[in-house]
Amino acid sequence: MFKFIFKIIKSKGIYFFTSLLLLLVTNISSLLLISMQKVLIDNVFVNFSTALFVKTLIIIILLTLINIFLYSLNPYIMLKHQMMSRISLCSEIINKIYSLPLDVFMRKKTADFTNYILRDAAICTHFVSFILPQFINVVILFIVYTVYLIHIDYKIILFVVIGSIAIIILERKTGGLVRDNRKIIMENENKIMAFFDEALTHTRQVIAFHREKWEAGVFNKIFKNYFDSCLKQIKITSNITLLKEWCKWFPQVIILAIIGYNAIFKEMSVGTMIIAYELSSNAMDYILSIFNYVIELQNGKPYLVNIKTLLNEKEIKYGQEGFPHEYKVVELKKINFSYNSDKLILKDISMKFCKNEIIAIVGKSGSGKSTIGRLLSRKYEPDCGDILIDGIPVKKIKLTEWNKHIKLVNEDSFIFADTIKNNILLGRRDITDEQLHNICMMVELHDYIMRLPHQYDELLGEQGVTLSGGQKSRLLIARALVNNPDILILDETFSSLDAETEYMIYSNIRWYRADKITIIVTHRLSSITNADRIYVIDNGEIVEAGTHEELINKKSLYYELYNFDKREKPYGFESRFRHQKV
Repeated sequence: MFKFIFKIIKSKGIYFFTSLLLLLVTNISSLLLISMQKVLIDNVFVNFSTALFVKTLIIIILLTLINIFLYSLNPYIMLKHQMMSRISLCSEIINKIYSLPLDVFMRKKTADFTNYILRDAAICTHFVSFILPQFINVVILFIVYTVYLIHIDYKIILFVVIGSIAIIILERKTGGLVRDNRKIIMENENKIMAFFDEALTHTRQVIAFHREKWEAGVFNKIFKNYFDSCLKQIKITSNITLLKEWCKWFPQVIILAIIGYNAIFKEMSVGTMIIAYELSSNAMDYILSIFNYVIELQNGKPYLVNIKTLLNEKEIKYGQEGFPHEYKVVELKKINFSYNSDKLILKDISMKFCKNEIIAIVGKSGSGKSTIGRLLSRKYEPDCGDILIDGIPVKKIKLTEWNKHIKLVNEDSFIFADTIKNNILLGRRDITDEQLHNICMMVELHDYIMRLPHQYDELLGEQGVTLSGGQKSRLLIARALVNNPDILILDETFSSLDAETEYMIYSNIRWYRADKITIIVTHRLSSITNADRIYVIDNGEIVEAGTHEELINKKSLYYELYNFDKREKPYGFESRFRHQKV
């Protein structure tokens, strides 16, 4: 944990140490002001030294001005440190998220990743930029005040220490309670964020199924748990604060008695008596500040652990070689893969994808065919076996290089709440309008776009809410064709298209990508009869491979799937669940 905190400090260390130095100088000037009070009382007011009065007054004014200036400057330095550290930490979090394997995203919700950036990074950097330097400053000042008070009368600091020990014991007894309840609050915050993320994304489905009351009930339950945990935290903190004040008050009464006795019977000066009480009170305040900062440390620790856990997540290991532009073949060699250790999804898979070919991967739903596309795009790493390009393992190639030359289009591809043009180009500035229009013609989308009020500048709703399923698929294919990657994987992208549109787009892609590798993953066999090679997957294994004609002649699984696919489904088909009503 300390290494992680130091790592955040180190990123913008100059600001951290500057703010710490300013805090120390500010408080030392405050200590000098207290010392000047003694001079003012004992040497000016008691001894009536008018000459010393002017000098003392000037020094007090100068120290006050310095104090005010530093007190105003320091929050700016701290805030600057926090903002720069937060930018640096958020960038590191985002880069880490991009490098994580997909199984991490399967374990977590979108709101969890949002919280890493919006909440956890903010709390961690506030902790490092504000809480930590103030904590260090208070500890140093407490040591200075302790030495000063020992010089006046060791019994004063003795009772300060007694009060300190009482507070430390209190903190140790209650710190775990505060920390554990804070974790519960954090978990409830995550649930609320996840609820809003899902509720706002799927508002139309909720309304369509008349589930508004149900959603409101779910929210009320989640928010009640969050409210109860916050209320419990307030009760815990209030009770601790009450006990803390008793620990502070009792020693102060005894200290007042000690310095009063010394002033009456041991010739302690009035000025010394006043500053001794003030210093002891400040020392107790510093102890309470230390206590409060320890609580802040306890509150902030879960967020630090949260980000540290994310940054320590296992990454996919990437190579450093470039992409072989003169490649001829991509090959899967004896690949085994499982999402978890319980069940193999792919077993002993070996495939070849040659340049200038369209390869189809077909099979029943759940057979594992989509997983092959994810492995090729390096979203996952195989359990064993290799993915090779001209005999070179792809894990030796830089991921950024590999991603430039391979594109996976599937149902999970995201459509932004932006214009059609920006959704297709995704920041590409080297594509002319003519090239963009030609690509959209290729996917049979241009005519539809030109009928829109703003044409290519038409705004799409979130997740392409204004588009039909077929239009979304065509837009996503156009996005991939803009890059015209060396390897294009189309995973069920034709499933929402009618037969005529599907045939036209397939023909255009075959012509446009004549010198590339195109892989079509589908369960609709009508679209891949002209593929150069077809792999049939069943239960994670390749059961057949060949051209359409070769597989039809075998009259095995592909033959059955093809005949079922082209068979017309009678409208009078009677469901086997006709007697089971909900």
